[in-house]
Amino acid sequence: DTFTEGEQLKFTGIPSFAPEQFRYIENADPMKFKQLAKGVDQLMDEGVAQLFTSALNGRKIIGTVG
Repeated sequence: DTFTEGEQLKFTGIPSFAPEQFRYIENADPMKFKQLAKGVDQLMDEGVAQLFTSALNGRKIIGTVG
């Protein structure tokens, strides 16, 4: 949310970024697959993470900045 008393602001969308940190996503508890998938989806929707799939083995890789 943004508040202003002056000029009107216009947002053009969330900028994409080049990830700096990469990690494989491993699910330690297969019974919680849906929770993990939902959490990753939320991070991607907020623009703080990007999801990649390894061409070698199909493993999921998450990329973030910072």
